[in-house]
Amino acid sequence: MELGAILHILLALAGAVLALVGGIFLPRHRQTLSAWWCIGILVIASAVAAMQLSAPPGLVFEDTFVVDAPSAIAAILIFLGTAAVMVLSIRTIKDDAREAEYYPLMLFSALGAVMLAGAGDLMELLLGVLLASVGSYPLVAYRRANPSAMEALLKFYLFGALTNTALIFGLVLLYGLSGTTILSDIGARLDPGNFPAVALAVTFVLLGLGFKAGFVPVHFWIPDVYEGTTPPVAAFLSIVPKIGALLAIVRFSAAIPADIAHVGNLVAILSAVAMTWGNIAMFRQTDLRRFLGYSTIAQTGYFLLAVVAMGGASGAVPALLFYLAAYLAANLTLFAVMTATGGIRIEAWRGLLRQRPLLAVAALVSLLSLVGIPPLAGFVGKFALFAATFEAGYLWLLVAALINTVVSLYPYLRVATAVIIAGEAAVLEHRDPLASAVALGAAIATLLLPLSAYFLPLSTASLQ
Repeated sequence: MELGAILHILLALAGAVLALVGGIFLPRHRQTLSAWWCIGILVIASAVAAMQLSAPPGLVFEDTFVVDAPSAIAAILIFLGTAAVMVLSIRTIKDDAREAEYYPLMLFSALGAVMLAGAGDLMELLLGVLLASVGSYPLVAYRRANPSAMEALLKFYLFGALTNTALIFGLVLLYGLSGTTILSDIGARLDPGNFPAVALAVTFVLLGLGFKAGFVPVHFWIPDVYEGTTPPVAAFLSIVPKIGALLAIVRFSAAIPADIAHVGNLVAILSAVAMTWGNIAMFRQTDLRRFLGYSTIAQTGYFLLAVVAMGGASGAVPALLFYLAAYLAANLTLFAVMTATGGIRIEAWRGLLRQRPLLAVAALVSLLSLVGIPPLAGFVGKFALFAATFEAGYLWLLVAALINTVVSLYPYLRVATAVIIAGEAAVLEHRDPLASAVALGAAIATLLLPLSAYFLPLSTASLQ
């Protein structure tokens, strides 16, 4: 039974190992086969994970891994998002000397995110973060000849090492205070008299997980790394680790009793600061990669609303899962359009509607979804998160979120305007049919997600 509960993880792990070993024997001109192998494995693994949506929730492997609807949905999103990014990468990474190693690395990093999403143990939290990080570091600087890639790797690695150290310190301190590493047992074993130490441990753990989630104050690496690496890797970092880290934060926050450490209040402050900082920083960006970097910081602020509200609103976790799906589709579309056209600056997208109308429409749909314009998926997700925040009684945070939504209209519509207006259009001669297909598919998902919400078991996606 326990092996069956993690069959999707075992399939992905076996696929990654076989791809890594098989890549050694593939000739240079056939290394793209590694990509299609990994993509196929991810699609199969996501289908296996989908079969667990109706399975009874529970804990396996001595209560260290959680099997429930949120972990299954997160696994599906992570696997499908990773598969889409691999499709984006085929033309970008083709003919690289280490092309066959690129895709297993991405798959290992995705497995780390899946472990984070289902972590029921402090040590598994650490293992998930480390696995996701170790796979991500070499991806950032895969084009080693590019000086900006090496700079991005240095910033990414040093910041990751610093936050991982904080995470380890927080986990060890929490273990010392509770005498257990099982999340479900920690709350009953913490002494309310140790509030300062518990608060310190919780802060360090949130900072460590926040490195993967991408919220303030552990966000400084994001725009520089997105700018220095390739668009497909930036797309991967913007969606896959974030899903795992946010589910881990939800489970960790639920494990700490409110009368011992007020995690909700701390996360509420982080949420307000993240959405405000990200939205304001987008105003002056001219590079689309940096623009989307600050966008992901702002969006993380909205995601954290679910963490704040989950104690007082039953719909908080389902709202988070839906908005994660909406964000994945919208963000993936924009990076796919960037990859398909070769345009990495906002000015390069000027007149895109006239040159590539389908890609332009896909970009517009995604930009409007990120703002939260009805009836797109982003609006449905934000509305659900705002409703949960209101139900939980955090009115000041709801007001901050509403103000930030209005503020975000300008930067997103600035990019949308560049796409629409004719003017002196940039000449976008670069073409990537695979990236175009991903962009159109993700944009269609953004349109259809509100309808699919009626058929997905999100209303019962409560934590185990």
